[in-house]
Amino acid sequence: MTAIYVMVALICLMIAAGFVGVFRKFLAGGCATPVSGEAAPEMFTGRYHPMERLLDPQDLQFLAAQPGVAAGTIRRFRASRRRLFRQYLACLSKDYNCLCASIKALMAEAAEDRSDLANLLLQNRLRFTLGLMRAEYHLALHAAGIGTVDVRHLIDALNGMRLELNSLRMASMPSAA
Repeated sequence: MTAIYVMVALICLMIAAGFVGVFRKFLAGGCATPVSGEAAPEMFTGRYHPMERLLDPQDLQFLAAQPGVAAGTIRRFRASRRRLFRQYLACLSKDYNCLCASIKALMAEAAEDRSDLANLLLQNRLRFTLGLMRAEYHLALHAAGIGTVDVRHLIDALNGMRLELNSLRMASMPSAA
C-alpha cells in the first residue's frame, strides 16, 4: 500500500516539474522588439496549421501498415514528431509574447487609460499559459501511446491577440481628415 502512495507522489512530482518547466519556458521566451504593423498579419496567418496534423494517428497507422517497418522505427517517428511539435509550441509562445509586448507598448503610448485592456491581456495570458501546460500534459500522454494534442485553442488565442493588436493600431492612428 505504501508503494502505491510513493508511486503516486512521484508521478505528481513529475507532472508538477513539467508544468513548472513549461511555465518558466513561457515566461523566459520574451520578445525583444514588438511586432511592427506590417509584420503582424503575415507573421501568424497559417503558420501553425501544420501543427494540427503533426501528431495525427493516421500517419502512424499508414507507417505501421507498411511492410518491413520495425517497432523501433515507429517509436523514433513518434518521438521526432513530438520534438517538432514542441518546437512549434516554442515558436507559438514566442510569437504570443511578441504580440503581448506590442500591445503593452501601444497601451503605454495611448492617451487614455486602458486598464480594461490590461485586465483582458492578463486573463488571455493566463488562458494561454494553461493551454501550453495542457498541451505538454497531452504530449506526455502521447509519449505513453495515449491520444493526441489539440492546439486549436492556442492558435485561436494567438490570432485573437493579433486581431486585438491590429484594432489597437487602427484606433491609435490619427484620423486623416
